[in-house]
Amino acid sequence: MDHTRKNISALAVAVAATSLILGAGMAHADTTTDPSYRQDDGPTCIGTNPNIIDLPFTIKVTAYQNELRSHHNRLQVTTTMLGSVNAPYTVDLSMRATNTRTRATVSARLTTRVDKIGFLTPFYSGAYLDDQPYDGYIHPGVGPVDITVVAQPHGRVPVGPVTCRVHTVVV
Repeated sequence: MDHTRKNISALAVAVAATSLILGAGMAHADTTTDPSYRQDDGPTCIGTNPNIIDLPFTIKVTAYQNELRSHHNRLQVTTTMLGSVNAPYTVDLSMRATNTRTRATVSARLTTRVDKIGFLTPFYSGAYLDDQPYDGYIHPGVGPVDITVVAQPHGRVPVGPVTCRVHTVVV
């Protein structure tokens, strides 16, 4: 098989794997047995991988809240990123959550690593953005909240940032 056919075959496998991964999503809770738990998913945002010849850089932002009275006004924000085929790389994340009713804002910064994937390892890298003092949650106040995450991948070549958003309501 010549190099062109090998490259086309490898690209087809990468596109199929990406479609499968992006379409599958991740289940985080059984909401049928816990009606107080809710999650809001943003779209999958796509950018250029800093390794260039690799799967595209993708990021998805999800907001989770347990609506039990004991967990009032606590929101967890996570990001999920597609793994790398060629080499790991780092990503600087900055998050800003704005309560659109009160205009209160919460910000956080994090540097994380997107790991190299193999055929038997998960196709994602997870990162958690947290407020200070650390308790695993942010506290933007009760009401509608817009969350924006800007992800800047760093690898072999410079690439532009990717901005991803999700909207939720804190109760």
